[in-house]
Amino acid sequence: MIYNPLPKEGSKIAVALSGGVDSSVAACILKDMGYDLTGITLRVSRGLSGQSDCLGDDATLDALRVCQTLGIKHYVLDVSRLFERAILDYFKNEYMRLRTPNPCIRCNELIKWGYIQKRVRVLGIEYIATGHYARIALDTSLNDAPRHFIVRARDTAKDQSYVLWRLNSKHLVKTIFPLGELSKDEVRGIASRFGLHVAGKKDSQDFCLRAGTDLPSRVFELRFKDGRLLGRHDASHPLTIGQRGGMKIAYGKALYVMRIDGNTGCIFLTDDREDLLCSSIRAIKVNCFIYVPDEGLDVTAKIRSVGRVYKAHLHRLGRDEMRVSFNDMPYAAALGQSVVCYIDDVLVAGGIIDGVNEE
Repeated sequence: MIYNPLPKEGSKIAVALSGGVDSSVAACILKDMGYDLTGITLRVSRGLSGQSDCLGDDATLDALRVCQTLGIKHYVLDVSRLFERAILDYFKNEYMRLRTPNPCIRCNELIKWGYIQKRVRVLGIEYIATGHYARIALDTSLNDAPRHFIVRARDTAKDQSYVLWRLNSKHLVKTIFPLGELSKDEVRGIASRFGLHVAGKKDSQDFCLRAGTDLPSRVFELRFKDGRLLGRHDASHPLTIGQRGGMKIAYGKALYVMRIDGNTGCIFLTDDREDLLCSSIRAIKVNCFIYVPDEGLDVTAKIRSVGRVYKAHLHRLGRDEMRVSFNDMPYAAALGQSVVCYIDDVLVAGGIIDGVNEE
């Protein structure tokens, strides 16, 4: 395996700049290595002054100032219509189906890679770099052709490989992750050495979904796990598996969301956290980076971006489905979220959770 393969010196690279310290330092590193850089900032919504991440005027100005400091070109791409159609509508529809969406994963595939890579080719730019904490490995030992894999970042506490599982080999062959070997403290240190004004800027928290995501009002039944009706809940305030509180029910014990039935509109609650343990997951829309034999593969798996990994066994159920069976049962797997599998640090498969404990 060759880790973090780089294009030849002087190659043209588009750096996706959100206005934060991570993407800014990614640009610093590549500029220092002699690449021909162009900064790209996405505007996903209009008129949202004062927001962070990839949508607000302040963030765009921060990205512009970084480009001025580094002496590189800067473009702002208005993707608001695409973002509304591909991300916000998906986000709303999933919640109205009583599922828990993963908008960042979808945005990475369709916008941050799918859209940006197409647009920058018009500028004669082949490569895209981002501030994600992840690595790419190139396996040249295969008989057919070299293949690119996503690998967890060295700093496992910051690793973001989970949200990248929808990327394919066409994306990865032209992708660079300059922060894959760095810790957050090292990143901030580099930002200070380059004199970037964003060196101390706080991390963003998906602000791009805080506007335009008002959900239609719809009332769902809240039932105890034995079927007793406990109350009703307005869907404009979505619930997710494992959630405690927010249901406005006087029960005398803590209640947790145990199961959500999108067909009947019922949300089932429990007072026993063990009811939320998960022995197996069925996933759909699977993206698999390696061949999975009939007997399956021993892997480790994650069911949320922030959280531990679990020992598990992966079986393919067809071209686009897989089952992940766990040795140590994770807590609160939610339909619509993703399960992502690894062998050592290499991402081998990911999919959208569509069934839990179905065996």
